[in-house]
Amino acid sequence: MTVPEKTLKIWIELRSEKDTKKIATNAGVSTVTIQTAFNTGVCNDEVFEAMAKFYNAKAKRVKKLLLA
Repeated sequence: MTVPEKTLKIWIELRSEKDTKKIATNAGVSTVTIQTAFNTGVCNDEVFEAMAKFYNAKAKRVKKLLLA
């Protein structure tokens, strides 16, 4: 699937150094698979779901910290 451009942009803005490894571990794939998704905006449905869950949770944590 193709990751919507707006979604990918948000993920890249939230991205930290170790996120790729954390997402890969959660999804049961290699870090190269996650890196490819970031670089090309294309991935399978399972990778998309893992990335979406990870960054939705991270966005909530960031928002909570900013509003504290």
